[in-house]
Amino acid sequence: MINHIHLIVEPPDEVARLEQFMKRLSGRQTQYVNRLEGRSGDLMGEPIQTDEYLLACCRYVELNPVRARMVADAGDYP
Repeated sequence: MINHIHLIVEPPDEVARLEQFMKRLSGRQTQYVNRLEGRSGDLMGEPIQTDEYLLACCRYVELNPVRARMVADAGDYP
């Protein structure tokens, strides 16, 4: 997408490293977006707990360019 990103990541065995990565990434992204849009607040996601929710998240991410009318078919989005 041209105005946001979606991350679906599997945590490594050492979960603390993923938490540090996400904290730094979301902190920098939040600062950037808040500065750009003149607002304050958090930009956060939530952990994926089940296979069903993982599938729903993958569908959402894959179909996002279609819903945004950027492409007619999800396979057309690079």
